[in-house]
This record gives sequence, C-alpha cells and structure tokens, in this order.
Amino acid sequence: MKYKLDPILETLFLLINSTWDNKEQKKEVIAELDAIGLNGAAFYRVHFPLVERYYAAFRKKRVATAGDKILEDMSMEAWAILTTILWRHPEWAESVESIEQIPEETVHSITHSVMMDFFDDEEDVIGALDQGDYPDKVKWQITALLGQPKQRLSSVLEAVRKNIPAYEYARAEFADELDTLLVRLEKRIEESGPGSLFKLPEKLSGETKVVPTLAVPLCILVIDELGLCGLLTPHLFPEDDAGYAESEALLATKALSDTSKFKILLTLKEGSLYNLEIAKRTGLTPATASHHMGILLTAGLVELEKKDGKAYYSLSSDGVKRYIGWLEKSLLK
Repeated sequence: MKYKLDPILETLFLLINSTWDNKEQKKEVIAELDAIGLNGAAFYRVHFPLVERYYAAFRKKRVATAGDKILEDMSMEAWAILTTILWRHPEWAESVESIEQIPEETVHSITHSVMMDFFDDEEDVIGALDQGDYPDKVKWQITALLGQPKQRLSSVLEAVRKNIPAYEYARAEFADELDTLLVRLEKRIEESGPGSLFKLPEKLSGETKVVPTLAVPLCILVIDELGLCGLLTPHLFPEDDAGYAESEALLATKALSDTSKFKILLTLKEGSLYNLEIAKRTGLTPATASHHMGILLTAGLVELEKKDGKAYYSLSSDGVKRYIGWLEKSLLK
C-alpha cells in the first residue's frame, strides 16, 4: 500500500478535533457539503459514521495531558503551523528529551520561520496578524506560540506522544475500512487526469509527499512539502477526472458568481501572485484572500506553485476549459 496514515500527524489531528461528533461540528460539515452542491445530510449519513466511530475509539484510550488546553479550540491557522513544525521535525515527538535538548533560540527560530512562510511575510509575523482580519483567538494563539515556542511545543508533543497508542488502537479497530479507503485513494490518484485536484501535490513539487488522513476526512491541503488528503475526498468527486463531477462544477459555478473571487481571477490573468499581493491588488485582507484562494483552488480554477519559498497562485487555463466543456456538455449537447 503506497499511502499510509502518519501516526504523529494523525494523533495531533485527533487531539485537536476530539469532539468530532458534536452537533455543531456536524452542522458545519453538512453546510459545507451543501455549499458545493451535494446533499450534505445524505453524504454525512452515508460516509461519516466511520469517522465518528474512529474518534470514539480514540477517545476511549485517550490520555489527558497538560497539552490538552493548548490544543482545545485551536484555530485553523495555529493548526497549520503546528502541523508544519511536526512535519519538519517528527523526531521531536520521539521522547521527552528530544525537544528539551534543542536550544530555546533554535526552537524560536524554527517556529518564527514557519510562521513567516504561512503568513507570506518576510519581516514581521505580529504585523501580518495586525494587518489581517484575523479573529482575536487566532492572534492570541499565534502570539502565545511565538512567545513561548519551546514550552508550548513541549506540551503539545507530550500530548501527541502519550496518545499515539490511542491512535493505534483506533486504527486497529477499523483496519479493514481504513485499508479500503487507502486503496481507493491510491487508485484515484493513479487514475486521475492532469487537471485533477488529486494531482495537486505532484504539480507543486516532486518532493511533496501525499499523506492521507481520516481525522480530517475532507481535507485537500498542501502545507510545506506535505500534501494532506482526506480519505473521504474521493467520494466528493466520484466521476472520472477526464470530465467534471457535478459537485466540482457546481463549486466552480458558485465561485464564479462571487464578486471577490471573480475579481481575483481577473487579477490573476496578469500573472501569478502570492497571497499578500492578491490581497493588496483586490483590496481584500490577507485572511479573506486566503479563504477565497482555498475555494478557487478546490474548484480547479487556480493552480499553486512554489517559488522562492512562497506559494504563488495562477489562473488554471485547464480548469477553466474543463468547466466550459462541462457547460457545453450539460447545456448545449
């Protein structure tokens, strides 16, 4: 089997989202699925019982630690930064001594470097936070991590390390179902056409590694040289990528109907830009621009490429042509 769950990252995700089956989270997932043209309630009913049982099995063996308070109610921004740090330094999770032996200034330098990459800012992380329309929770979590990186990372790593056995228990409980999903994902990636979202990590860099996750089941996200791919994503776009799944086309239609997203696409006609440049040229905040870019990327209307340590977005001519082809096939033939 080519693709496998990463124990460290999967345990981190399980800890952050340990209340997966609460009613509010379920409503959010269904609303997001409805927004891309799917019947969210039906999709959840068919595919998410495994996710709920997976989390329940993890909670059964979960060990409480001091790091729980840091991981509780974590923002997407802090989640992405922690994921990048653990992806770059998995050895820090091996033992208590692993990170304790690293000088404080080295941990701070690494943390600051990851944050600068995330915010596309070469000088000032705090300034980037202040310029964006980030909620107070995001600002507090990022500032706290930057202020005490070694202390906070040590607590998070302890939580991950002590709960890897809980992840392994949950993994073993649903081994057959997980293996089926992993095989399906591998087949989908191998059979997908060049314009497919599943080819995004390959298009970004030959060094990017695809890592599946059930803890974040609908995720398609590239962080650093890590390509996270939720194990339920093949169910979102079930048709062959030579054409267009209806859900994929409806997401593109919704994206094109939004004034800000359409303005971004027109701006990208001039050439590739990174997030802060897009924000400045369109009059959006960096956080809002980033949100729009995620949707446009998922809709296949933009592409992402790493250059000089930054993620540059460009208009996807292939994605636009595929969308036009879908319209012709659906409405004119």
